Amino acid sequence: MKISIEKILQNIPNNLSEIEKVRYIYLELGRIFAYDKRYINTKEPEYERDAYNKILTPKVIENSNYENKILVLCKQIAEMLRDTINMLNDENVMAITEGHYDNMQKHVGTIVSIGNERYWLDLTFDLYRIQNGLKTHYFATYKESREGIPCTTISEDELKLIDEKLGYCKNGMYMDDVVEMIRKEMQNETRFAEYLKEQGLNPEFGRRTKEENIFKFKIDFIAKYMKNNILSEEEIGISEIEKYHRYLIKTLLTDDEKEKHKLKEYWVFEKDEETGVYEDNYFIELTMEYENIYYIYDKKEKRLIEIKMEQLKEMKQNRKIKYVDPNNNPEDNYDAKKERLDRMQLGRSEFSNERQNSGDDR
Repeated sequence: MKISIEKILQNIPNNLSEIEKVRYIYLELGRIFAYDKRYINTKEPEYERDAYNKILTPKVIENSNYENKILVLCKQIAEMLRDTINMLNDENVMAITEGHYDNMQKHVGTIVSIGNERYWLDLTFDLYRIQNGLKTHYFATYKESREGIPCTTISEDELKLIDEKLGYCKNGMYMDDVVEMIRKEMQNETRFAEYLKEQGLNPEFGRRTKEENIFKFKIDFIAKYMKNNILSEEEIGISEIEKYHRYLIKTLLTDDEKEKHKLKEYWVFEKDEETGVYEDNYFIELTMEYENIYYIYDKKEKRLIEIKMEQLKEMKQNRKIKYVDPNNNPEDNYDAKKERLDRMQLGRSEFSNERQNSGDDR
């Protein structure tokens, strides 16, 4: 379905308050954008400049044929949120952006004024949450903007009532609540043992320890079942699905499991067989005592699938994927032979506690 800002405005339900209308727009825009991870990965000044300064307006979108996600950065997201809110034509509601300065690539957010109240909104960091039905963390939750302007906050309970009215929070539950129930089941040894038995899985089997097998089973569960089924007719942006998987891993694994078993993510450019264009993708490496296990995101299956290192090497040799080096430079931009070690060198980031807890994770 063609993306249309006009349709978003036309579909705003009747009898909404001003803040509820703003919330509705926030959620709807959160479904149509994907963060351009290549802006971070390429380290190409020309691409960075053009991506950051790209002009995107409601009129541009109406005159284009965007049917899924629009690849953008924080600047375009904040500006589109500002412009769409101002299209309400409500003299009591006004939105501005904060953070953009000429010749500087700084993070940009949105300030919305409703009467005498001001609210700080940062849709960029909520994209993956909205696209997976999670609670948002950057809608009027801060007492001041990034540049210190005092703002009004909305409590979690108040926001939940709005989300229930808008149909975003269904049956009183967000996806966070579902994940929390799964976490409790996984950490209940009796219940998880029953699940393994039902699936025909034996944690005592093979050369892995029992703990390693259970760890692997949990990752398999995330890969198989925690897929993009919230928006079944749409794709989630690759940056957003990566953040969602990171959130799941952080939440569902125990601290001991995260400490004992290394989990790393690697960014790659994967060739689209139909268009021949290289698109962002990523895979995960699990390091155990005797082996490394890999999962790559499959866009057709809309989930992580397990893949062998030999398959990754074959994909690389056939130019189906290109790696990003440890300094986040595309492989074509450096002397690969000189940098090559015995095993593949990729741009990677560990699922460390520091990064998991970072709200400003792009």
